[in-house]
Amino acid sequence: MTQQSIRSEGARHFSAPRLRISGLVTPTLALVVAILDLLFIWLDGSVAVAFAKTFGFGVGFETQRVAGQALALSIFLVAALYLRGLYEPRRLLFLPPRFAQIAVIWLVIFSVFAVLIFPLRVDAGFSRASLALFFGTGLASLAGTRAFARLTASRLATAGHLSGPHVVVLSDEQHDVVTKKLLALRQPGLRVQRIFILPQTGETEAGAALENVLDRLVRYVRRTSVDEVVVVMRWARVLALQGSLETLSKIPHQIRLLPEEELTWLVNSAKPGRTLGQGVVLQRSPLALGERLFKRGFDLTLATAGLIVLSPVFLASAIAIVIESGGPVLFRQWRGGYNERRFRICKFRTMRAMDDGPTIKQATRKDPRITKVGRVLRKYSIDELPQLFNVVMGDMSLVGPRPHALAHDRAYSQIIARYPARYNINPGITGWAQINGRRGETATPEEMQRRVDLDLIYIQDWSPWLDIQILAATVRQILNPSDHVY
Repeated sequence: MTQQSIRSEGARHFSAPRLRISGLVTPTLALVVAILDLLFIWLDGSVAVAFAKTFGFGVGFETQRVAGQALALSIFLVAALYLRGLYEPRRLLFLPPRFAQIAVIWLVIFSVFAVLIFPLRVDAGFSRASLALFFGTGLASLAGTRAFARLTASRLATAGHLSGPHVVVLSDEQHDVVTKKLLALRQPGLRVQRIFILPQTGETEAGAALENVLDRLVRYVRRTSVDEVVVVMRWARVLALQGSLETLSKIPHQIRLLPEEELTWLVNSAKPGRTLGQGVVLQRSPLALGERLFKRGFDLTLATAGLIVLSPVFLASAIAIVIESGGPVLFRQWRGGYNERRFRICKFRTMRAMDDGPTIKQATRKDPRITKVGRVLRKYSIDELPQLFNVVMGDMSLVGPRPHALAHDRAYSQIIARYPARYNINPGITGWAQINGRRGETATPEEMQRRVDLDLIYIQDWSPWLDIQILAATVRQILNPSDHVY
């Protein structure tokens, strides 16, 4: 990070140039490290047995069995490191080393391996000497691959070919103080895109000025590629501004709180709510990179299969709509998506109305706008099936908070503080709120508040198993529709 990477834009913020060359660079390096771990551990086991045998410390061995057991061990190790998040690009390439954690995982997995192979008589030539050699060389290989990754990342960053986390800073410090602290970081590849300065408590109309700064920060983060928001101010003031700072929950990014004196750990990581070094994670990104990739692959696979398997249902529904009322088969309407980006949702048309304006009336029980065919389609949720196309396009997920019409988004955002946080992940065809009885009309703000609370619980507690449970519960509800569906 150099003096040129922070440029003054006026009295209230700074900006940094964008030098990221590709979103695939750091994930590719992380994948290379995982492959190297796999190969080196595999080779270490085979070489250790052969070395011990050559120098008289081992017994005869079967090459294929030794290689197979070493490969199995390396696969288990890489899987464990992945599940612990130790192949995440930022943690692997830019964050302070966590080799002690890696060493402990290697020790545990290797100990289980060593304990099992002798009683089960599958040692295939492993002796105590070869096991000790295997453990030591494996540990050295793990250290070497990470040193390689960090050296490579540092050189690429220095040459301007690789950027680390892109962050936005919110602070109550003076401009020159913040600039000095940011320059002191010297974090390879770190890009501070902008610094937003909060008004001092003694300023006139500080409350309105504070809201203005936070609104500008939220708008800026939504239209740019930012990895993290960092809050740098006195912790006592954070408590005083707690209500106002909840505005930041509208954005789907990790938010860190740092004290005003130290910034050196800026891109360190932590679990939600835990203290690490000099900082606390106030809000984590809803899904990590690996989780997003898994969810997207899961969605794409099932949505594509659903479009193929359910094609007769699509055809029959379209014919029924045309025969009854003519007109278009599909109803398309603008909805709010991830990070409040708009998209056009697809549904089978079930009403005579095609509202998509500033005022939209929700469907009600015995709504005269609903056609006869439409009532059947809505009762069994068949009208939602075209949203599988939205899933394939990436605008939606199979499971997530249900997207609402833009008019409803604007209205409820004014009365429910955390309503926009629903869009910190992709909206879904079904969701946690829907299987818990919060579907259909929301006649009062209290009913919408309960739906929002359930959506936020889903975002916080997401897991692949939770998605599977929700999909299974949705199928059961479709086969046994309740009176709340109309």
